[in-house]
Amino acid sequence: MIPLLEVKKLTKHFTMQKGVLKAVEDVSFKIFPGKTLGLVGESGSGKSTIGQMLVRLTKPTSGQILYNGKDILTLSKKESKDFLRKLQIIFQDPYSSLNPRMDVEKILLEPLQIHNICPREKRNEKIEELLQLVGLDSSFFRRYPHQLSGGQRQRVAIARALAVSPECIVCDEPTSSLDVSIQAQIVHLLKELQEKLHLSYLFISHNLPVIDYLSEQIAVMYLGHIVEIGPREKIYNSHFHPYTKVLLSSVFTPDPKANKEKPKLSLFGENPSPMHPPKGCVYSTRCSHASEICHSVRPELKELSPGHFVSCHFFNDSNAPR
Repeated sequence: MIPLLEVKKLTKHFTMQKGVLKAVEDVSFKIFPGKTLGLVGESGSGKSTIGQMLVRLTKPTSGQILYNGKDILTLSKKESKDFLRKLQIIFQDPYSSLNPRMDVEKILLEPLQIHNICPREKRNEKIEELLQLVGLDSSFFRRYPHQLSGGQRQRVAIARALAVSPECIVCDEPTSSLDVSIQAQIVHLLKELQEKLHLSYLFISHNLPVIDYLSEQIAVMYLGHIVEIGPREKIYNSHFHPYTKVLLSSVFTPDPKANKEKPKLSLFGENPSPMHPPKGCVYSTRCSHASEICHSVRPELKELSPGHFVSCHFFNDSNAPR
């Protein structure tokens, strides 16, 4: 299958007063039509920066972003406008991402006007269709963001992303600011929309059960690097990297007995600064299995099994951590 979106060695450095902050370093992945890549990692690992680079809110330091084989970083202004119809973003906090001075009708009308979508006389009908898609109705036309609940605001944000008929959506932790019961509703909505509209998602989250539910592929990030990437079942059942093991050991199941019997792993030491990352493996300062080579040489992503890649010096070592 040909990827819809392919990222190659994407890098982003921010120049700060005290030095250079290496937010994202040599990240590569593919997203296929109608599929979801889940991007998981702790806060500060560079997940949201990647999402912002994909929709051109942040300019990469280096690397390529290929959409249907064409590098979007080389597009003209007109080509960029056409491309941004195909790739949209849903932000983490719907309250801050919606204009408080616009009611729902104007919020959804704006992208239709900018991209000149559908005749003027049919735009209200289009807005009503969008609201129905996300589980709302025309009674919300005159409501402002502050008059909506958190879940309703996020539904409006999703409707706004759908207004231009995108092919791919970057979901930047779209449930993390919501109550748990509302989170489930939004996740199910995104799943239904994907099946109905054949959407592709880059789903960014630190919520592993949500990633498990939505994703066919999962990429694990640590300190700006992808340390493991592969099919969902491989990451959950045959994961290799020590950091992936720690992440998955923290997931609780509905079965108390299973939780009690499940081995609990924990990180030790302090998280390194992205301004001064370790010289070798970025995880070496917190890894209980780190050896001399881990502190001096950065490991490359290597294929553990078809489509399953891991960045670890123990890759072909019989003494690798299990």
